[in-house]
Amino acid sequence: MRIWTMAAAAVAMVVASAPAQAVVSLNIFNDGANVLAIARGSLDLTGLAAIRNTSSEVPSIRGNTPFATLSGSGQAITVYSGLAGSRNFSFSGFPLTFVDAAGVSAFGFDLARGEVWVSQGYVSRTEFSTGTGRFNASIAAAGFQPGVYEYTTPSDIIRVIIGSSSALPEPASWGMMLAGFGMIGAAARGRRRTRVAYAR
Repeated sequence: MRIWTMAAAAVAMVVASAPAQAVVSLNIFNDGANVLAIARGSLDLTGLAAIRNTSSEVPSIRGNTPFATLSGSGQAITVYSGLAGSRNFSFSGFPLTFVDAAGVSAFGFDLARGEVWVSQGYVSRTEFSTGTGRFNASIAAAGFQPGVYEYTTPSDIIRVIIGSSSALPEPASWGMMLAGFGMIGAAARGRRRTRVAYAR
């Protein structure tokens, strides 16, 4: 019985460690008297249609019709169509503009147009990160509502996390953790108790 339990836990661990759906997380949070925005992850371009090459605008985020661009002004980007979703993360129509983005990667999206963009030459599912900040600002003053908002492409998820500086764990991470607990439990349960006999 014990060997079957251990085998089942091992299979569950292998399945759980299979590559998860790619996720891009955009974290927007207060850092003292400033607002920081950090995008990181990998974008799966499968199912997206490249529609134009252009240059990026000044970094900004708007929540009433979700829009974000985290790229240096004038950075070369490729725009793809295929983004879907419906949740706004702010009721303010004014964008929060930032200083130029740090890093060589570009990332952004415009939900109203169903578009997402990355640096020209970006290779699908390649890890990237980029970030920017705004001095003397707050997410509350910008009208951003704390929470997690998800938008989808045919093969991916773009997750906007407002009010937290850390991304949520991916499903594969949870699966690995649960499989590990299962193996520990199986090993503990399967241990045979040794009866000690004392001489009389």
